[in-house]
Amino acid sequence: MEEVVFFHRRSATLILADLIENFELNKVSQRLYWLLKLGGIADPDGKISLDLRMTFLGKREQARSCLKRILQWNPEK
Repeated sequence: MEEVVFFHRRSATLILADLIENFELNKVSQRLYWLLKLGGIADPDGKISLDLRMTFLGKREQARSCLKRILQWNPEK
């Protein structure tokens, strides 16, 4: 999984997006119901699914490095 960060230099605007899944359980089949609950992506407390969160394990230093680079851009908005 790759995150995308947009920075518009002239306006010093930083745009970040995150994938949040928030399925309404009363609108899915019983088969999906439990998968959505286990994945942590059920309404009202949806978030990034467990399988995607697992892809970030062991990458804390890489995340810190990316954050440091983004902060060096000095975004104003």
